[in-house]
Amino acid sequence: MRQAGQNVTNNVEAAERVLFDISTDREIQKYMEKVNEGKMNAYEEVQVGIKIKNKLISQITKINAILAAFLYDLNGNAYITKDGNYGEPYDIPTGVIYEAKGANVWFDRKMDLSVIPVGKLIYNTATQKPLGYLILYVDTDYIEKIIKDIVFTKMDQIFLVNSRGSRIAGDLNNELPPKEMMHAFKGNDTLHHVNIDGNNKQLCVIPLKTVDWTLISLSEDERHNEQLLNLRNITIVILAVILSVITTLSILVARGISKPVKELVQSMEKFGAGDFSVYATVKYKDEIGQLRGSFNKMVSDMEHLVHNVCEEKSLKQQAQIKALQMQINPHFLYNTLDTIQWLANMHDEKDIAEVTRSLGYLMRFSLLEQELISFEEELDAVEAYIRIQKYRYGQELKIDIDVEEEVLYERVPCHIILPLLENAIEHGLSNKASDKQVKVTGSMKKNVMCLQIIDNGIGMQQEKIDDIMNGKLEQKKGNHMSIGIQNVNKRLKLKYGEAYGLRLKSREGEGTCVSIVIPVERTENEIL
Repeated sequence: MRQAGQNVTNNVEAAERVLFDISTDREIQKYMEKVNEGKMNAYEEVQVGIKIKNKLISQITKINAILAAFLYDLNGNAYITKDGNYGEPYDIPTGVIYEAKGANVWFDRKMDLSVIPVGKLIYNTATQKPLGYLILYVDTDYIEKIIKDIVFTKMDQIFLVNSRGSRIAGDLNNELPPKEMMHAFKGNDTLHHVNIDGNNKQLCVIPLKTVDWTLISLSEDERHNEQLLNLRNITIVILAVILSVITTLSILVARGISKPVKELVQSMEKFGAGDFSVYATVKYKDEIGQLRGSFNKMVSDMEHLVHNVCEEKSLKQQAQIKALQMQINPHFLYNTLDTIQWLANMHDEKDIAEVTRSLGYLMRFSLLEQELISFEEELDAVEAYIRIQKYRYGQELKIDIDVEEEVLYERVPCHIILPLLENAIEHGLSNKASDKQVKVTGSMKKNVMCLQIIDNGIGMQQEKIDDIMNGKLEQKKGNHMSIGIQNVNKRLKLKYGEAYGLRLKSREGEGTCVSIVIPVERTENEIL
């Protein structure tokens, strides 16, 4: 009932807004001033009349509930716009409109037309003098629809009456409750149990805002209780169904969350037991899916790390075995070389003495156990090797060393230049007739060091380069070139990561360039 009363009030307020808009429209007021002056000729009167009607039409079409508008000037001339066969409201007491002095006046329902007239006196907004009055016809169908929506059974009676007791909408046939009873309960919108003509009924009286109308509901007491009982039962059933649906959905959602979590926990337990082949399936991109993806990445990274550690351990073991093999009675080898050098000096064989001394230095260098040495120390061994090769190739071999000074003091892994220099001479230049050149360079940019061994030897095809870098040539017996390059490359990648290591470029008939790219090593003292 309260909602129905509010809906009726909304329709009333909408009609009153149109009434206000027309009465305060500047153009309509201007035309009414001209009409009231009575100084226009017939043609001008017709034109002004058309303009007034057009303005009325534009205003009343704002809401469908307004069926007609009647505007009267002070001389009694009417300007009418209507939808359907609606005559002028001659039976409306216009004196009431003037007495209201600009207030909205709602009249009794016109039963023959099913409309409710509402009128208003129009004042000049500047001078506050009357210009005429306006009457609108409001369609009762819009209000009747609201009334019908709250009628539950044929036994229910709904009345909409004004302060004069005239019926506006609803039940137009049955008698209204006694006035004294309606007056007693007016303003209290709760249900009241009353007895009318010996029948127990329930009464509700709701006065409307804005307009002096009252909405009255009268229903059978037992019927109402039965309706409330049915409504309660329906509500209980609906709530039970909703609760069942919510419970089912909650269980499904909980399972949808817990099941993938349990599967992920099981995968983690297998991973914790050392199974690196475990994989968590990622079906969706939700939080659980992201967690599974992160777990898979962690497993992959861990597997890769374990593989690298095992490979590094294997290489270290191989290096240790080779070192042990090379360290068999090193003092005997050193003493033997010293003896050869002493005999050469006795017989004034300076070349033999120089070669022997260089070879002894290389042997001591090869047995170093330090992982990192300065690049200057690496170059000392390179120069010893070059002195030996000079006696072998004579003037045919030219070796140039061009290293930036700051590179000399940087630390590099031991034995990374000698194997590559040996490859350049033995495999790149040995089969070349003359003009054998090798260049060793060293430069540093930001925190990256680049060392290069460049020769002008026979070069090689790209296919062979790929085989060397992929380790395919290691299986061939005696392929010292591939073994040396692969050994250095693996050592560098294991120590510094995949972004660093060797770069090999070569063109057949032109030469080969081997580049070593490694980060600069810094000690804590140097960083401070």
